Amino acid sequence: MTGPSEPAGWTTAWSLRLLGGWSLEQRGVPVPLHGRERRLLAVLALRGQVPRTALAGELWPDSPGARAHLSLRTAVHQLRHGAPGLLQGTPEHLSLDPAVVTDVGLLCRCTRGGVDPSAVRAPVAVLASGALLPEWDDQWLAAPREHVEQHRLAGLESEAARRLDRGDPGTAAELAALAVAIDPLRETAHYLLVRALLATGNRARAILAYRGLATTLGDELGVSPSLSYDAVVAGGARRPPSPRPVAAARARPTPRARVRPGR
Repeated sequence: MTGPSEPAGWTTAWSLRLLGGWSLEQRGVPVPLHGRERRLLAVLALRGQVPRTALAGELWPDSPGARAHLSLRTAVHQLRHGAPGLLQGTPEHLSLDPAVVTDVGLLCRCTRGGVDPSAVRAPVAVLASGALLPEWDDQWLAAPREHVEQHRLAGLESEAARRLDRGDPGTAAELAALAVAIDPLRETAHYLLVRALLATGNRARAILAYRGLATTLGDELGVSPSLSYDAVVAGGARRPPSPRPVAAARARPTPRARVRPGR
């Protein structure tokens, strides 16, 4: 029976965290599992319903077919007996029970529409929790990591812009800095960081943040920022046009020449 404090329809209250590391809880109590079962749950959390044959081949690529399927059956048996209510399955497919809440699922649902401060937001704790399973080196994680990273970037920028607009520049700067750390070439994240730092009164760090962007773009791509420092300060576009070639940009004053200490 569902307890009085639990959301309607939840009978197991499972929560699975994959961002920043792996953890599984049932009603707030950690549930320990072995690596085999952890990997199975991670694949299902990221891909939804998956054919059993595909699971066996992906999770145990170095094992012969029969042994890989035996490993999968063993993992399913362990989960059904040690953590009942986590899995749903047919003879051909496996999936997580719909009642299982995952941080990746929440993140992707809240950022599917892109950077839109008016949209449903992912909690800051989810956005700031870290990369997808950073300590795992499984080959099958390459594509999901890229997918999740793009959702984190969209969510971080959206929440940073919202916090800045609502008078919380300190949190906005922290979120924008996280986005910059994920993708140092992402101009929109740098522009948000500059604006947030200025709003906190830290003009020196704002100038350094912009110069860092200019240096990174010049060194890595041979281009300069799409927006000038003054345009960023004025609240320039969050989705800039394509970066200008460095040679063309040199005809215009650089922020180093126009931004003077004490101005």
